[in-house]
Amino acid sequence: MKLKHLLSSCLPAFKSARGSAPRAALGSTLGSTLGIALGTALAITLALALAPSSAFAHEDRAIQIRPDGTLDGLAPAYAPARLRLAFAPVDGEPHVSALALELHGRRVELPMCVLGLLNTERAADVQASASWEHDETILPPYLSLRFLDPGQDPKAAATSAFSLLFDLRSAKLIEMQVEIVHAARHRTQSVPVDLQARCGDAETASFLAPAR
Repeated sequence: MKLKHLLSSCLPAFKSARGSAPRAALGSTLGSTLGIALGTALAITLALALAPSSAFAHEDRAIQIRPDGTLDGLAPAYAPARLRLAFAPVDGEPHVSALALELHGRRVELPMCVLGLLNTERAADVQASASWEHDETILPPYLSLRFLDPGQDPKAAATSAFSLLFDLRSAKLIEMQVEIVHAARHRTQSVPVDLQARCGDAETASFLAPAR
């Protein structure tokens, strides 16, 4: 509620007092009414400032990837969960050669038409987060995996990477994006990868979630 709306709601009291009360009493009435309005506005401002952040914005939960690939931190409905990764040398550098996601009995493997884009050289450069308490009209419960490019600082504000978004219920891939760091290195731009065009309809049927 805006302060001007609070003040406008007090005008009838001002007009009534103006016609029937002495100036001193009118000043007292005006001061009292303004004090109430300002106090109400201050109370609303404080309430908004102290309200839980979940009321205004949603944040993913960090998920830990253990050395054996177990994903810790998911709700019981999506466990047990495991990420199986394998690396193989390509031109002398390690690259992701296999990726399988297992979620509460479901398993999805990604083909090389997807894995060939990833530049990550080690499992330690894979970050995981998830969400299952957001508005599902936008996205289903999901697991996000970020594959950092070599040499990226995981703690940096902006990092170049590929991100994979999986449906926590089906374990299928919802989308893939490439995260590009701008020259100033203060922010990244996410660009969707057209997996239908890259992999073809027959291959995407095995791992790609249906479009919503």
